[in-house]
Amino acid sequence: SMVSGRLLQSFLLLVFLSAGTNAFVFSCEEVKYRLINQNYEANATFACIFTEEGFNNWAQLKKIEFATYSISLADISQPGGCISRKPDEPTWRLISTPGTALDCKQEFTIIYTSDVPQFSDALTDVRQTRITNKHTFVQPRNIQWLHTEQCLGTGNVTIATGAGLGEKEERFDMISWPCNAVPDWIFTFDNVYTVYVDSGVSLTVEFSRNPGDPNKNPITVERGDHLVLFTSGRADDLQNLAGRTDNREYVKIGNWDDAPLDVHVDMDIRLDTENSGCVSLQKYWAGPTFNYYNGTHSETFNTEYFEIRYEPKGKDASEIWKSQDNIIFDIQVGEKRVNN
Repeated sequence: SMVSGRLLQSFLLLVFLSAGTNAFVFSCEEVKYRLINQNYEANATFACIFTEEGFNNWAQLKKIEFATYSISLADISQPGGCISRKPDEPTWRLISTPGTALDCKQEFTIIYTSDVPQFSDALTDVRQTRITNKHTFVQPRNIQWLHTEQCLGTGNVTIATGAGLGEKEERFDMISWPCNAVPDWIFTFDNVYTVYVDSGVSLTVEFSRNPGDPNKNPITVERGDHLVLFTSGRADDLQNLAGRTDNREYVKIGNWDDAPLDVHVDMDIRLDTENSGCVSLQKYWAGPTFNYYNGTHSETFNTEYFEIRYEPKGKDASEIWKSQDNIIFDIQVGEKRVNN
């Protein structure tokens, strides 16, 4: 076929990036309700798929193909990969046998893009990578984190929701920091986000999909740590993941016998007009939950443990496409370190 020999199992590619293309991020539910056998076409250079950790429903992915290419999602999905097209070749459109019932109990993510940074799928096991240009992290079930180990060089580090070539390809910048001020921890409820650095900057991070849990293994941070949590619906709204409406990050400070520390939280919450939900904060172990809505808010409290929850209005997955939700929490644990 036209794309034979161009199955990409490595993403470290030098490509000619043409202007005027589109990039999108889609969950299994969006494929089910909006892409299969529909008129939606994407003219991006690459089509990529990532499956959740432990995925085994390959038979289902074999039933979904790219029209005119006769290549199924299963053909490019082990262990996650892309296919490419030339500008004069047909656009990407997904088809399946009529009557195919797509089961989204096991989640996957499709990315259309003309940019090919290095992709990593965030797994339960903690892994390490070094970013010297761009790196896109994918976790089809959402909830991921980065732990900064080292940042060298002079310049900025930027976090964006989505993937692709800027806003024209629906990669939206969220936050940027000088290299010497990158947070110790970055948490997100997004299923796809991109980190890119200025020329000459080298950022080494650990990454994982494990959000912790309240009883056995919350994420442990230390005195002086700077944390950021973000999520956005502009590239892909996580509400479309089987209608999930409650996503939590669990954070413990040091060891349980450590003295509690002051935690300062600055919140910037912008919810879509269709989202009557909230973002909530549990400040203490087994304590009450405080809800926050549109606007900026600041809180300081003394604690050894806290939870952050994203609780949008409950909707069926079929009702959700994208949203204008944009949420950033900036958190300082104890006294701020100098040149952290």
